[in-house]
Amino acid sequence: MKVELMSCTPCAEELCAMAANGCYSNKPSCDIVLNKDKIIKILKNAVSSGHLSVLEHAVFTFSVSGVSRSLTHQLVRHRLASFSQMSQRYVNMDDASYITPHTIDDTVCVKDFDTNISRMDLFEDAMTTAWCTYNSLIKSGVPEEDARYVLPNACTTNITITMNARELLHFFELRCCNRCYDSATEVLTKRGWIKFKDVNMNDEFYSLNPDTHNCEFAGVRCIIDEEYTGNMVMVDAQSVDLLITPNHKNYVSYSYDNKKFHLDSAENSMNHKMVLMKKNCVPIPGQTPDYILLPSVVREKNNQYATWQYEYPERNVDAIPLLRLLGMYLANGCCIQAGQHYNVCLSINAKDEDKIEFYKKVMEQVSDHKPQVIKPYKGAVTLKLHDSNLFMWLKPLGHAKEKRIPDFIWDLDHTLLVELFDGMCDGDANQSRTAYYTSSKEMADDMQRLLLHIGMSGKVTEIPPRSHKIPDGRMIKGGESYQVSINRSKNEPIIKTAKRNAFSNVLYDGRIHCVELDKNHTLYVRRHGKAVWSGNSQLEIREMADKMLVLCKERCPIIFENAGPKCRTTGCTEANPCGNPRV
Repeated sequence: MKVELMSCTPCAEELCAMAANGCYSNKPSCDIVLNKDKIIKILKNAVSSGHLSVLEHAVFTFSVSGVSRSLTHQLVRHRLASFSQMSQRYVNMDDASYITPHTIDDTVCVKDFDTNISRMDLFEDAMTTAWCTYNSLIKSGVPEEDARYVLPNACTTNITITMNARELLHFFELRCCNRCYDSATEVLTKRGWIKFKDVNMNDEFYSLNPDTHNCEFAGVRCIIDEEYTGNMVMVDAQSVDLLITPNHKNYVSYSYDNKKFHLDSAENSMNHKMVLMKKNCVPIPGQTPDYILLPSVVREKNNQYATWQYEYPERNVDAIPLLRLLGMYLANGCCIQAGQHYNVCLSINAKDEDKIEFYKKVMEQVSDHKPQVIKPYKGAVTLKLHDSNLFMWLKPLGHAKEKRIPDFIWDLDHTLLVELFDGMCDGDANQSRTAYYTSSKEMADDMQRLLLHIGMSGKVTEIPPRSHKIPDGRMIKGGESYQVSINRSKNEPIIKTAKRNAFSNVLYDGRIHCVELDKNHTLYVRRHGKAVWSGNSQLEIREMADKMLVLCKERCPIIFENAGPKCRTTGCTEANPCGNPRV
């Protein structure tokens, strides 16, 4: 990428200062004489007070070359600018010149192809095919303006840009600054929900494909972490909570009847009468094993004469009943060791005879042993199953407030995860299954993640501790618990209407965070337990804007003194700064 300043209004800063001074003087602007100190004072006052119309008298023209047409498609959305782009109608494109994105590397693609082929080879094969087709069409007599239809967005192009100083300030505000979230926002990765400040370059993020609404996993190109003082946009609705920079792009639709979701800035969304956001995705596919392996267990046994090692061999268990049992265990189960007996126990309401029989049937499907029914205690029946393999498989998942869903679950297909979900709801959901309750914060987070996998969404709400009276009259304070509201159908909520507006401007002083993904540019984020799809920062056009800003500061340092980002960006390398594409 090459950016050059071709032309700038002579004495641009003096001209703008004279125009500003003329607004408050009875002299014509052309008769005003200003020294350097006066020019600095007038321009700083004009910029700080928002009197930016005086900057429209200074005009800058840039030449930008070696960029992709994908970049220029974003650029020409700035309407208060003039553009002259290299035309594919008249310029012969027989020379295969294209931009190779940062994510096209030597990683081998094996999932969707019969033969092993690297991403780079796959990409370059597509480029070669496109240009061979283009040249063949040209040779057959097809004009350039029609043959260009086969050329990709990766084509390099050149463009000339003219903007006045006021529009450049707006352009730098939108394009140089990162689009970020506040410090309270979390993002969903393969590690689970984490704060943005804790992400690293090895994380893989849940990302929504905007064309198919399938969830895909995306790598990170760059991590943004910066200080910010200024205006932020608050989105505070029943099911969405965001605090974002004004230029941040949300995944929105502006019509209830024609739900064409797309990325648009928060400040643009504030001007629309209706705004919808998206909270779910197409159910996530994955592995569909018929069986799940329970590892072998070696235990010490003894009697009055000797002590010896005994191994319970590994065994395969039908996946569906085992996942159902796993859900039941996470809801109402525990592991109890009594001497040489390793028991898995489930607790059920003594009055629910049908559920007791169903639980017994599921336990019999995953074990060769039959469960024992323990007499009711405080209105509950306990089913006890003596199974060492099952005990050792479930024991690491924690007890009560530390329970969690095991990591292997997230690789399974949504059709299997429904069994897990149903098992969890059997024990800890309300009757209508619109809310799930747990004392484990990690379990509440995992349930919200599970809902996304099966095509739904959820909201996590912390329930404050409650006190209760024990028989001796003392008040005992209970612990925190969590409710996960289950959204089966209301996954594209209306955030703004003519009568209800969830958007507002707030002042913010603190750190802001985001990442640049290698595809889709969408993230699954949450704030205060409310999850929604939203956008990420994008770097290619920012590289061009940064170079333009450097040139503007060299020519007009007073006007552009405070333009652009005041940030610290991490995760980039010297060889590939900020994940810039390779040419």
